[in-house]
This record gives sequence, C-alpha cells and structure tokens, in this order.
Amino acid sequence: MEEQKKKIKKPLGFARLIPKKCIACGARCEVECKPLAITMNDVGEPIIDLEKCTGCRRCLKVCPVDALEMYFTPEQLKQLEEWELARKASATAPQAAEVRPVEEETKAAAKFKEYSGVWVYVEQTDGKPAIVSGSYWGPGPI
Repeated sequence: MEEQKKKIKKPLGFARLIPKKCIACGARCEVECKPLAITMNDVGEPIIDLEKCTGCRRCLKVCPVDALEMYFTPEQLKQLEEWELARKASATAPQAAEVRPVEEETKAAAKFKEYSGVWVYVEQTDGKPAIVSGSYWGPGPI
C-alpha cells in the first residue's frame, strides 16, 4: 500500500499593531474584521483579541498606513517553514498531464462542428464586453 504524504497547511498567524504607526483613521480595521476580534481603545488604536482573530488579513488590507502586521507564534513559524519547503518541492516535481477520455473529446469535437460557419460579434467598451451584445450570422444548429 502506498503511503500518502500529509498535506501541510499554511499557518494564518494573528494580526498585530505596529507601535506608533496607527493614525486612528476611523476604525476601518474594526469595521472590516468579520470575527469581531478588533475593538478600538480611547485613542482610536485597535486592540486585537487573539482568541477571536482568524488570520484572514482583511484588517491589513484596509489599513491606509500599514499599521498592522501578521504575527506568527514559534510553532506557526516552524509550520510555515515546512509549508514553504513542501510548496517548493511540489513546484519542482513534474505534474501529471490532464487526461480526458477519448469519448468525451469526440463528443466535444462533434458539438463544435455543429457551429461551423457561425460568426460572433461582441460590442465592447474599454475592453469589456457589453452586457447584451451577441449577433450571430450564418447557419447554426437546426
């Protein structure tokens, strides 16, 4: 029996305030925090409850001055190193090519053949297709 490798999960860490960097912007991080792990103190700086923090990084993304950072415990740092090694090893390993059954490929080719001679025009603005813009000219499936 072949032994399966245990998949290593990337640790998420915890959000942490960088001292003297917060500008008390109006609690953007508190509003963005879905697990309600952030409350604001009297000065307007975030207080992060590590018991509630899930490491989602939403607070980091909305902070205008990057006053928050991710903190990893020593155990999480070790797990992060293992995860990075596993990721690098899998990136260098040859990947198996996707194999489609011949029957499925034949059905797809037959389906596309039904639409030969069809032209599709799509209206666009600034490189984005219009919501309703398809015009079909020529014979299609009957």
